[in-house]
Amino acid sequence: MNDRYWWLDNIDLDDESVSGEIRFALVSQYSDYSKLKKVVWIWFRAHTDSKLSSRAKIILWAICERWNKYQTWSCPDSFEYLGSMLNMHRSTVAKGIYELVDNNVIWLVEEEGRRGMKRIKQHSRKRKHILLVGLGKYLSDHLV
Repeated sequence: MNDRYWWLDNIDLDDESVSGEIRFALVSQYSDYSKLKKVVWIWFRAHTDSKLSSRAKIILWAICERWNKYQTWSCPDSFEYLGSMLNMHRSTVAKGIYELVDNNVIWLVEEEGRRGMKRIKQHSRKRKHILLVGLGKYLSDHLV
């Protein structure tokens, strides 16, 4: 089990489709990064038909693009980084991310303490991650 990233869990989840957690057993089965990213993009396309604003959809695209760049099974990028990537102000990115959180598309979590957040306090120095809700189910379903 990964002690640093608590969302990689050894237990079976009751309903992976509504959780940001991923079964640790799936992590070792996705050693090929291209196959893993393929499932992330399938997950993304499943959320583009939803009633999200265009701002939220483009931010979700950026999150998926940056997902797992550092082997965290998350997107650890700051709102400011995502904003510079999309040429948006940090507060605009925050509004889109909070819309995604409110619609249970993503989770905002702290690296330590197994804690989810609806909103991030300004100037918080704790390491935060963005998790994709239901990705574990997609990873299970698309396992070859």
